[in-house]
Amino acid sequence: MERPVEATQGSVGATIHAMFHVPDSPVGRWATRIVVALIALSMVEFALEVGGVVTTGGVVHRVVTWTLTAAFLVEYVLRVASYRVPELAFYERGLLWRVRMHVLGRVRFMLRPIMLVDLLALLAFVPALRGLRAVRLVRLLRFRRMFRYATPLASVGRALEDNALLFGSVLGVFFGAVGLAGVTIWVVEGDVNAELRTVGDGIWWVLVTVTTVGYGDITPVTAMGRAVAGAVMVMGIFTLGTLAGLVGTTLVGAVATIRAEQFRMSGYVNHIVICGFDPAADMLLDAIRAECRHEDRVVVVFAPGERPESVPAELIWVSGDPTRDSELAKARIEYADAAVVIGSRGVAPQVADATSILVTFTLRAHMRRRADRDRRDDLYIVTEILDDENVHHARSAGANEVIETTRIGYSMMAHSVFARGTGEILARMATLDRYNLYVGKVSIAPGETWAALRDRLQRSHRINAIGIRDAEPEDGRPARMRLDLSADHQLLGTEAVVYIAARRRLESPDEDPQDDPRRGR
Repeated sequence: MERPVEATQGSVGATIHAMFHVPDSPVGRWATRIVVALIALSMVEFALEVGGVVTTGGVVHRVVTWTLTAAFLVEYVLRVASYRVPELAFYERGLLWRVRMHVLGRVRFMLRPIMLVDLLALLAFVPALRGLRAVRLVRLLRFRRMFRYATPLASVGRALEDNALLFGSVLGVFFGAVGLAGVTIWVVEGDVNAELRTVGDGIWWVLVTVTTVGYGDITPVTAMGRAVAGAVMVMGIFTLGTLAGLVGTTLVGAVATIRAEQFRMSGYVNHIVICGFDPAADMLLDAIRAECRHEDRVVVVFAPGERPESVPAELIWVSGDPTRDSELAKARIEYADAAVVIGSRGVAPQVADATSILVTFTLRAHMRRRADRDRRDDLYIVTEILDDENVHHARSAGANEVIETTRIGYSMMAHSVFARGTGEILARMATLDRYNLYVGKVSIAPGETWAALRDRLQRSHRINAIGIRDAEPEDGRPARMRLDLSADHQLLGTEAVVYIAARRRLESPDEDPQDDPRRGR
């Protein structure tokens, strides 16, 4: 579903989107360098002010401060404006719905933890809050190149997002109780206590009391007021105990269920679901992350049990059984773009394949029964099979592609013995090394020869075309791949091109130009 970066840079909007949402693109790298330079300059200016080298009232200081603030404000506005709402790329609905999703999608984006940090730093333009300029240092944690393996802020942000429902419920009860107690003490003593002039004074007193700070600036003067104070003190003990227990014990025991519910209630669409988990699947997760490096794609691992420590922080773990239709909603499978079904190495191949086939059948049956009718494309399912006898069963269960991992590995090893050097080449092409194999669509005139098409693609896109893939047959069978075409073979105009390149240069034959996930992020 990804369109290559080169193909999306033809418009100003696509370039701005790449600057702020595709950090590995050329313009994204330049934008990152500029932001880092601005942060460094801002910290130097802040350090000079704190050290007394410059005065806050100086003309130069004011010009530098306002210039930096304006630059960060422009960067924030462009980041929000260029964000592409996933729902807009996933559905085709009316104009009013699209306008509403443009607004709501950007509001959700602005409420992400990392965006809240940016917004907090922008408040530094208020003189009383200029100390918030130090928060800009936190922004450096978002840049992956500053860390070798993972971004610490990504782990913190993922933890906050995974447990937002739980923390929101507890804090909602807490602030609700504070508000109620604040109004109550004002009603009880508002007429007799000179220190309680407004409801705000009552809420301030409750906060000071419930947190055991006890400034003493406001004290009850009536018996009923003291009774309310006693209730607030008891509430404080229970509240603090609840929060401590939540963080220390309750959160650990309930996090799996809350996470599953949180993701089911979220607005994620167009994500990738990995069904099943095996310790050997770490390499698959790394490969998925590498394939998604150019875009903000959400990857969900849907498997039973607790989250293993080996699962990268940027991947979402949803605990559940993918063989049960009733649990598929936990992973929002109706809104997913693709699903990858992996087999277990801890059991016999036939048993692992039986589970994979059952998962595939459950996914396909669930989609046929519950999927929204306005989806542009059906769920794309890739299933791993360990025993080649079960390939046909996996296709019959509804898999779009079946990967025989064991057979492919052994075939490459055997072929390397007799065609030496080919195994290493095929291994590099199967991974994200210098070159890779792709299938793309291109305009083909009916009757154009294979040699003419191959030469044209070499000149225009700098790719090496090695064959074609016929259009998908209507009976659901896999499309035929042909790599032995003669130079004068005449094409029909409906074929897709099989080519070798350093990165994807042509659109996928299975995607609509309107269905580019970059348009929704």
